[in-house]
Amino acid sequence: MIELSHNQQAILKTLAYFDIFDYPLTWLEIYRWLWQPSELYLSSDLLADLQLLISENIIEQKFGLYFLPQRVGIISVRYDRYQFAEKKFAIAKKVARWFSTVPFIEMIAVCNNVSYNNGSAKSDIDFFVVVKNGRLYFTRAIVTVLANALGLRRHGAKISNRVCLSFYIIDTELDLSDIAIADPDPYLIYWSATLFPIFNNDVYHKFLASNAWLKKYLPHFNGVEANGRRFASRYKMAASSQALGRWIFGGRLGDAAEKIARLIQLTKMSYNKKSVATQPNTKVVISERMLKFHENDRRLEYANRWYQSCANLKIL
Repeated sequence: MIELSHNQQAILKTLAYFDIFDYPLTWLEIYRWLWQPSELYLSSDLLADLQLLISENIIEQKFGLYFLPQRVGIISVRYDRYQFAEKKFAIAKKVARWFSTVPFIEMIAVCNNVSYNNGSAKSDIDFFVVVKNGRLYFTRAIVTVLANALGLRRHGAKISNRVCLSFYIIDTELDLSDIAIADPDPYLIYWSATLFPIFNNDVYHKFLASNAWLKKYLPHFNGVEANGRRFASRYKMAASSQALGRWIFGGRLGDAAEKIARLIQLTKMSYNKKSVATQPNTKVVISERMLKFHENDRRLEYANRWYQSCANLKIL
């Protein structure tokens, strides 16, 4: 095996990460999500390095997709999951259009594997919801009721194509670096970089600015642009509904509603004796800034699998 340059190793690290999720990459995706390349890495140099790695049988390519050796089968997996993602995004848009009427929602983003078209047939649709500061619990209550009314909220055994509402954050504190499980936390980094904002009240750019630390790991990443086909356009009266709701619940009435919603939800959460909320980790976070309910947080598992893959490739 030839001695690999820093950027060639960066290519392998990137492919190794997405290989965990059976996802081969185009050259443009490799460039956008490239793990810690050198500062002056041009796209033309990337293409040359890809060809070299192919010629040395270190990686493979087919149909414009690049992947680790003997993993050609994940090409069909990617194509199949894209078809599933089309249906899931249609559902996400429907739900997000209704959510856009809720007074204090600032952004809704599809997250986890579905966000980059890699959800399986049985997977749910995870939402990351940004809420106006001071209305976190009130907004969560409304969103939960609305999702239930639509019959599309994930609960119990009802998972496939249901919306999972397990991550909320306020719009004034969008930095996610404090919930990292390590430095680096590869899953959190790529999770943040693959968020797909389907409803955005001019907040996504604030999210990127607040998480500029991502550039330390993914210097080529410049955000995601939600195109018209997958952006959840509002219903005609949504903006007026949201403005009216902010006027009614923006003052003391809203403060009282927030306190009541917070009390009810915290009381209910306290009954869940199986929750890891009291453990010293960031799987579950319950605060005035963030509500994060990831009881089955697998970030450490994915990080270990990635490190092991990199070790097997002798690029650690």
